[in-house]
Amino acid sequence: MHFLLIHGAFQKANVWPDVIELLREKGHYCETVSLPGHDETADNTVSLRDYVEVIQKPLRKSNDKWRLVCHSFGGIHGAIAASQCINKIDRLVFVAANIALEGETAYSLLGDSFQAKLREAVKAIPSDVEFPGNAAEVLFNSQANANEMMEYLCLEPAQPYFDVVQYRTDWRSELKGRIDYICGVKDMVMVKNEKLAESKAAKYAKKAGVEAKCIKWIKGADHELMLSSPSELAQLLMA
Repeated sequence: MHFLLIHGAFQKANVWPDVIELLREKGHYCETVSLPGHDETADNTVSLRDYVEVIQKPLRKSNDKWRLVCHSFGGIHGAIAASQCINKIDRLVFVAANIALEGETAYSLLGDSFQAKLREAVKAIPSDVEFPGNAAEVLFNSQANANEMMEYLCLEPAQPYFDVVQYRTDWRSELKGRIDYICGVKDMVMVKNEKLAESKAAKYAKKAGVEAKCIKWIKGADHELMLSSPSELAQLLMA
């Protein structure tokens, strides 16, 4: 199988090495992409379309079909890319992923408190600074309680949060029976307890056309499944 692994927000492609090693040991071909603007050279003009184009390049360069694996925020642009290259997708796998419906934005999916911080941070940007600027600065500067976000070490554009999601095909129908949703039992991102984590996973799985009872759970995993439980995740990706 051919695997294309898409990282999430505030990450780079280097979160996948353990999973890649396990997949390659079983004879599978793997590629990753680093989404533009996720480093110290962040380009403030990067858009959601730029993310999608980067994901599409490996999908289009061969005649093989791909198992597209999308983690966290990567689920949004991964699904868009899949809808535009539907004939190249063998299976679409969401890993603790955010998923947007047609016409939604990533911003609309954020929690109320996160949105409030974003709005306040945007207001604090000097008038001579071109918005959206860099998301690490926009979202997590001193006006936005940076101490709460020290875990985020890489930079990221803000524009993809505001771009409207549009799909070329009804990927849920086209890939019916070939969509998975995987989540860690200890996933606590933006939620306060396990019941809320389960509710959040069920909400996004439903958007992907996956019933809550069909979510694949990894007991020891947190939100960063590829780091906390790479072996278990690799097994599910190959299933």
